[in-house]
Amino acid sequence: SVYGNYFSMASPCDLWLVYFMAIIDGLNLSETLRVCDRFVIRRDDKLRIISEKKSEKKVMALLSAKKEILPSRTYRALEPLSSETLLFIMAKCGGRLLKRRAKDFLTKYNSVRISLRGADLKRLGAQPGPCFTEILKATLYAKIDGLISTKQDELSFAEKQIKRCIKSSYKP
Repeated sequence: SVYGNYFSMASPCDLWLVYFMAIIDGLNLSETLRVCDRFVIRRDDKLRIISEKKSEKKVMALLSAKKEILPSRTYRALEPLSSETLLFIMAKCGGRLLKRRAKDFLTKYNSVRISLRGADLKRLGAQPGPCFTEILKATLYAKIDGLISTKQDELSFAEKQIKRCIKSSYKP
């Protein structure tokens, strides 16, 4: 398929599920649940179908928006979706902008990784907790957006984030 080339083997795509999503596309959520129960759809497949129903409009609106959006915003919108949901949305929408952004997610942003680890944050003076997750996410998003590229950039960025996190959690 034209879209299948963008999906890595790390996240195999069940094409039957994409076709099934297309068949039931006109149904609302409760009708979809009844059909899934009637056909005895496996729980994990049912969850992917429900995810598509709940996220489709929001994702399509964001990715079709004419205004410029940061790559990290695209990443945050698409990363939680299953391959089947993303493929269905790409197939359903005729918009070039949405397809380009989804393709960029699959070919560029989804493979971005940071070198920064929790041990690095501890060395920088951060205490384990909710801030760890926020700092790691912010660092990843900055790398996706092209603001940082090296491990040293990540450490410098994280150091600023740690200060911001400490400042926001300070309650006199």
